[in-house]
Amino acid sequence: LREDGQAVYEDEAVTVSALAPIIQSYFTENPDGFVMLKADRTLPYADVAKLLADLRGIGGRRVSLAVE
Repeated sequence: LREDGQAVYEDEAVTVSALAPIIQSYFTENPDGFVMLKADRTLPYADVAKLLADLRGIGGRRVSLAVE
């Protein structure tokens, strides 16, 4: 998540709703894989926590947070 709250995947800006099927497909192909969410440190934690919860709700058992 960038400073402005925009989600980015592979250097492309994406909506959170567009990110969901990408992550779901990844976990389907890689059941033991993990996702690292990088978030700008100036973002409100509530925004970051919501996206983390959404990612875990998609089926990601291994979702981590890194702060830049």
